[in-house]
Amino acid sequence: LHNLMLEDAAPTGAYVSTPADVPNHRAKSGRTRNALAIVMMGIFLGLLAAVVRHKLDRRVYVGTDVESILGFGPMAVLPDFGEVSERAAEEHLLRLAAAIEHAQKQGHLRSCVFTGTNSGTGVTTIVTRVRALLEAMGKPTLYVDASGTSTDEEPAGAEAEGLQGTKALVTAGRQGRQSALSLQRSDEADDQTLVLTDAAPIAVSAETEYLARFADCAIVVVESGVTTRAEIR
Repeated sequence: LHNLMLEDAAPTGAYVSTPADVPNHRAKSGRTRNALAIVMMGIFLGLLAAVVRHKLDRRVYVGTDVESILGFGPMAVLPDFGEVSERAAEEHLLRLAAAIEHAQKQGHLRSCVFTGTNSGTGVTTIVTRVRALLEAMGKPTLYVDASGTSTDEEPAGAEAEGLQGTKALVTAGRQGRQSALSLQRSDEADDQTLVLTDAAPIAVSAETEYLARFADCAIVVVESGVTTRAEIR
């Protein structure tokens, strides 16, 4: 109470009261500014979430993803044959066939093993269609089936067309897979004949690893959006 009495009697205390001024115009609303700030923040958070998801996703999608893992780009990038026209699919396959044909001329390529990182990558479809293109280019080829799948049924569609008019079809089942290897090392294929082997996924097949040691070339098919970085390594 004593302190309050001293404060009330202080000579510096002053009380000023003035009337409020009437504004000349309506005050600007911050609704637009706030909405713009919210939109920009939403875009930033969306981009941040996309980057984080991309970093956490271990699958590969484009050729640069493969190149960042292995240090070199893929030999060819093929589309999903079910989503493009036959003409577009043939154009992409022709690049792969031409690359193999060029490698045969430059490096005396005689045997090539086609395999995949896992099952369902379409290795059989690719090897048969590439073989048909090579035959059309005048390159004699020999198709060897060492995939270990059942051969009771004939291939259908483009695969069947790729096998018509061929020089030979050799099948190596689970009980006689070594025949595929012996064929590649035998005299049945002359110096001008290119042996194309359809092999099982290399990640789960010791036979494919063994075949790849004796082949001049091994082409591994990687499926976009399915194959992981660890599987490629």
